[in-house]
Amino acid sequence: MSDLILYHYEQSPFALKVRKMLAIKGLAWNSVDTPVILPKPDLVAITGGYRGVPVLQIGADVFIDSHLIGQELERRHPQPTLFPNGNTGMPQALTFWSNALFGAVMQMLLPMTWEHWPEPFREDRKAMFPGLDWDRVARTQEPFGVRGAQPMGEVRVHLALIDEQLRDGRAFLQGDAPGMTDIQAAFAPAFVRTLLPDVSMLYAGLERVAAWEQRVADLGEGTRTEIDARAARDDGRGRLVAGRLDAEDHLVGHHRSRRSASAAARHLSSFGSGGRR
Repeated sequence: MSDLILYHYEQSPFALKVRKMLAIKGLAWNSVDTPVILPKPDLVAITGGYRGVPVLQIGADVFIDSHLIGQELERRHPQPTLFPNGNTGMPQALTFWSNALFGAVMQMLLPMTWEHWPEPFREDRKAMFPGLDWDRVARTQEPFGVRGAQPMGEVRVHLALIDEQLRDGRAFLQGDAPGMTDIQAAFAPAFVRTLLPDVSMLYAGLERVAAWEQRVADLGEGTRTEIDARAARDDGRGRLVAGRLDAEDHLVGHHRSRRSASAAARHLSSFGSGGRR
């Protein structure tokens, strides 16, 4: 049995980053599904109270934050590498750019489904982010109307940068092999696609990006085995190794257009009551 245990939930875009790392490295790993909202007794039991995902347990060591998890996977399993051209600095620096892209995505998506969020999920996120103007979010219900034009335009600016990198026909952002750069760039667009039934406006003229996203999706997630959380916890009584480069992955699991909104609400309901962070 693999010693890699990932605590996550399926809809988390930051957990998707780690699953793509495991895919590129061809690793077998164990999956512990965590709730989307509190309580999360099995998770906080091994993290000392930290409620976020992804969390990777390796034996008695527990790693939080996808950036740190990537570094540890590369150290323990150097081949296949997450840095196919040998450049480790720039792909990791792109964490900050990818967080900006994710922020733009959230500004675009949040107004679409706020009114459709299950009440427990809504109250959980409001309590976690008291500094966010939730009243403004509630008032902004036209994601692709006049109010939504700016956030969608900001997302398209980011996607255009990816498109430019792919202009020479390369398969992945650093060349023929996938790596950390693709992981950092792909997780936010992948999140959009899980929530929006029609992305034609967003991706107009960006066909290279769509094709690249499909190649990243086709990487899979390594070899996954579902295990019992209590069994995993019994192996995790050791040191906690923490890192905090991820954008906050708390608001996630939501959002979409009138017909999109109801679909997204159903998507949310599938984990909003049993849920995360």
